[in-house]
Parts: sequence; C-alpha cells; structure tokens
Amino acid sequence: MKNLTHHANNFDQNSLFNVEVTDRRGTRNLICYAHDGRGYGDCQPFINKHGAMIKDSYTAEDRATSARLAIEEPVRHGDIVTLSGNTYRVHVTGDYMDAAKLIAV
Repeated sequence: MKNLTHHANNFDQNSLFNVEVTDRRGTRNLICYAHDGRGYGDCQPFINKHGAMIKDSYTAEDRATSARLAIEEPVRHGDIVTLSGNTYRVHVTGDYMDAAKLIAV
C-alpha cells in the first residue's frame, strides 16, 4: 500500500508520483499529485496530472525528483493507497487532467 501526500502547491516536488495509464497508445506513466478535496466543497479526493514545465535551468532538487520518479513503482488501477490518514482504491480514468479518482474503502 502506497502512502500519498497531499500536494501543497506547484513547487511541492516531494508529493509527485507516477500513475500507470493504458490506452490505445500503449502503457505509460503520468507524473501526478494527490489532492484530498479540502477547499473544493464536498469534493471526493482525486489524483491530477502534473502540468509540464520548462525551465531555463534545473536545480539539484529537480534532477533528484526526475531520478526518483524514473525508478519508482507507479500507482496502478485498483491499487490501495492512503491519503491524509484515509484508505482509498485507485480508479484510473486515463490520460486526462483528472487522471484518477480515489474511492473510499
């Protein structure tokens, strides 16, 4: 069971993880982050795809995050994860901004 961390802001690289997506183009990993739904009314927790960014220079933290994500096992459809102390089953929706839903178990 993987423990996901609530994504604090766009500069929070420690909470990023891979989600495995399979569609007509094949299987690949998306870089994603988890949100527990706080601040969105009665929203169900979700996993969003992290937006692509191009920088003019990359820090040691950027390179370390890329290296970590390259070897880390992805979250897959049906996996059980924890977020903010609660347990969820992952329902991958595809290569969309809302890459996966978290269903309480």
